[in-house]
Amino acid sequence: MKFTKIVLFAGLILPSLNICAATLKATYQFNNTLLAQESTAPALTETNPLGLNGFEDAVVFNRPLRVFHWDGDTTPNLQAGLSLDTRSLIPANSYSVEMAFEFSGISTNGWRRIIDVQDRTSDDGFYVDSSDHLNIFPEQGGAALVPFNTFHHIVLTVNTAGTVQAYLNGKQQLNLATTQMNLNTPHRIMNFFLDNTLSGGQGEFSDGRIAWLRIYKGDLKAPQVKQLYTSGVSVSGSAIDLGAYNVSCNNLTSGKTVSIKTRSKFDCEQQGLAVKPADNVTLIAQGSKADATKTVKGTILGFSKFNLQCDNLTTGAAITVPDVKSSWDCESAGLSVTVGDTVKVTVQGNAH
Repeated sequence: MKFTKIVLFAGLILPSLNICAATLKATYQFNNTLLAQESTAPALTETNPLGLNGFEDAVVFNRPLRVFHWDGDTTPNLQAGLSLDTRSLIPANSYSVEMAFEFSGISTNGWRRIIDVQDRTSDDGFYVDSSDHLNIFPEQGGAALVPFNTFHHIVLTVNTAGTVQAYLNGKQQLNLATTQMNLNTPHRIMNFFLDNTLSGGQGEFSDGRIAWLRIYKGDLKAPQVKQLYTSGVSVSGSAIDLGAYNVSCNNLTSGKTVSIKTRSKFDCEQQGLAVKPADNVTLIAQGSKADATKTVKGTILGFSKFNLQCDNLTTGAAITVPDVKSSWDCESAGLSVTVGDTVKVTVQGNAH
């Protein structure tokens, strides 16, 4: 059984305005292979003692993807998972790991190993703990829950200043002064989902599925992590101050369209529109301004960036805004709208 050392700190540290970009070194998409997309990166190695690992189809953030499932047992020599030789890939003390995965079962004491960097010789490492929070044992647990059987976007960052941070679905959960996750073993192997086979706390393993894994040189900053999370979700969004509005989701690449009527959020892919990365997609939302104290605005997810056009169909006025990342606001961009005016918002871009 683990007993976590509790560290109290006042809030999360805000990212510096001078953001140094981390460099993507390896991408694993699990489309029937453990090879990296980059020819310079090594392949992942699987541990599969029961012969039950494999690839399958899944819905990840409302998007159909090919995923890898690992299937083992809590007994240390029967656990399943993945490993990566990082020696030629990243520095030992300056890297980031981005993952989209889910755990599908419970382990000894409820702890589930995410990453081990000590050749499976130590109970210390990155986990989901028995209370379903991200945890760098023996240092600190996070606040937000990480439920079973649900895909989550999880990022771990390590920097040369001796700081480790962890993010869950775009939000920072851990900010610790520790070198616990430095890759200091001779072979610098990073193990995924495999718990230690020596010392205490063995058997903290769970089966699961992983949709993607990316390895970066350097530590990703909070705005970068948020952008990675939002770009991995389905084509979806919301609008404020359009009352009950209609949405037309059009995949111009495939020629398919779905229509939605909503007062709050919408999800084109959940409503049946199949979208692949790089597909050309147009969204058209139309409704009437309902509240003079609010502006016609909202968010759009699932695009790397998009072009926005706002039309006041009542007055005939229109504005265009290029290269929007996620949040949009027609009135702040210059469109004059009064209560009762009919507004059409057109979004066009390529799905991430």
